[in-house]
Amino acid sequence: MSAPLKNVSTEELEKALAAALLAVSGRLVSVSVEALAFDERTSRADIKLSAWDKAAIDDPFAGVV
Repeated sequence: MSAPLKNVSTEELEKALAAALLAVSGRLVSVSVEALAFDERTSRADIKLSAWDKAAIDDPFAGVV
């Protein structure tokens, strides 16, 4: 099994998360990764992120994901 998130840029991760949220919600969103912690012992990655609906720029709470 390959090690997750090795040699992956933040931009690539944000694009992948935005694509996953689009697939789940059907809405275009912007994603910003705030923090990332990887525990090699358990192969667990904890990601703190913000995601917002690109269509709801005027009302920041209208597109909360």
